[in-house]
Amino acid sequence: MITNESNYSESFSESFISDSNTVIPSDEYRNVETLYVSRNGFCEIHKLIRSGKWYVAKCLKPSLRSNQSLYMLLKKEYDIGKKLEHENICQTIDYTLIPGLGESIVTEYVDGKYLRHYINEGEISDVMLQKWCRQICESLSYIHRHQIIHRDIKPENILITTNGQNVKIIDFGYSDTDDSAIFKQPAGTRRYIAPEQLDENQKEDNRADIYSFGVILKEIIKSCKLKSLRLSRIAKKCTRQNPNERYHDADEIIEAMSPSKTNKTTILLGLLLLAVLSVSLFLLLKPRPYSETNDIPSSKVSPTVVERTHLPTIEEQIGMFSKFNSEVTSETEK
Repeated sequence: MITNESNYSESFSESFISDSNTVIPSDEYRNVETLYVSRNGFCEIHKLIRSGKWYVAKCLKPSLRSNQSLYMLLKKEYDIGKKLEHENICQTIDYTLIPGLGESIVTEYVDGKYLRHYINEGEISDVMLQKWCRQICESLSYIHRHQIIHRDIKPENILITTNGQNVKIIDFGYSDTDDSAIFKQPAGTRRYIAPEQLDENQKEDNRADIYSFGVILKEIIKSCKLKSLRLSRIAKKCTRQNPNERYHDADEIIEAMSPSKTNKTTILLGLLLLAVLSVSLFLLLKPRPYSETNDIPSSKVSPTVVERTHLPTIEEQIGMFSKFNSEVTSETEK
């Protein structure tokens, strides 16, 4: 509650709003700016405004707007995108006729930069990579639960928001779903597509997207000179040529990235080392019988007695533990 009117008015005495760039709200989509025109593809991307909000419209190039087959492909992309509501997936809003553009898919406007920018600049830290990998995998897991394969996961189809530095997956133009009967031919970007995507006789599934994610992960680790043995192993498994040797789904990748997964092995090895040291210390401090403490000429001590009473040195214990450690690590990697 405000009890002093003079204080209330004074608190706003320095506030102002400029009307120089004020946009008058309109119920119609208005073409403001062309963002992108595909050189080899069939689409254009435009930034629009409607009712005071920014949107993005995807439409056919002017020379292709009489091609009804391409409109079917555009409509398929809309139908797939409309099913998805996830915080890390660009929201599909409308499919409508826009003056000057023709039939268009309307999506939310995302203020950000493509993941490609961060890769080229080498600006990805280990903390950022962990966050973005998790968000990409959570998005893929959500998509795959809807029986949808993206089929074109690449840095150019992953936006990083300016506010919050969060992932936004975009462009479902090559996506496929179980209930679709059209455009089943191989598609994607050659550098990132899985081997099975190039084979018309081989049925692809969600593991194709996992392969693409692994290629991106390898690229980031190399370009940003990150030293993460765990992420390198994940990338290697994602990009196996045989789909059956990859992760079964994106949730498995999330589990593999989880710190708790790594800590289990660390804790096990730590407990094992503690147990070895405890036993060694106990044997060293354990009171020995009188016969063992007497000075016995070495000539009268049998070899079997020497072997039985010998305690491993620190160097021998470290060697034993290192050998066991390598066995546990290799077993864990399997």
